[in-house]
Amino acid sequence: MSPEHFRHFLLSAIRRLANVAHRHGKCAVMHSCGSIYRVIPDLIDAGIDVLHPLQAQAAGMSAKELAQYKNDLAFIGGVDAQGILTTGTPRQVHEEAERVWDILGPNLILSPSHEEVLPNVPPENTLALA
Repeated sequence: MSPEHFRHFLLSAIRRLANVAHRHGKCAVMHSCGSIYRVIPDLIDAGIDVLHPLQAQAAGMSAKELAQYKNDLAFIGGVDAQGILTTGTPRQVHEEAERVWDILGPNLILSPSHEEVLPNVPPENTLALA
């Protein structure tokens, strides 16, 4: 979907949902897979407080690229679940977790770039991420 279509068809509904969350003293968390960097300013303007997940390998969604928003959003994710977690060593996973934290913390729930630790992630890499 183009950013223009997103703004036309979805943004007002997202704004209304964020307002409901805020009226009840809650944060508005937005889940979206993939590369959404072109609409992140719109999401912030609509009242989104937390972006989930951060798919590290999607275009424009690396920690370094998203750091410009770290004062406006909290993030969930950031550690590549399809690469480093599955093929890296525990040391590489730990170093990547520290790197992402250094860039996006402290408003970050550091986790795999998908919703869960996938079955092909070695247990020692899960421990290294933790």
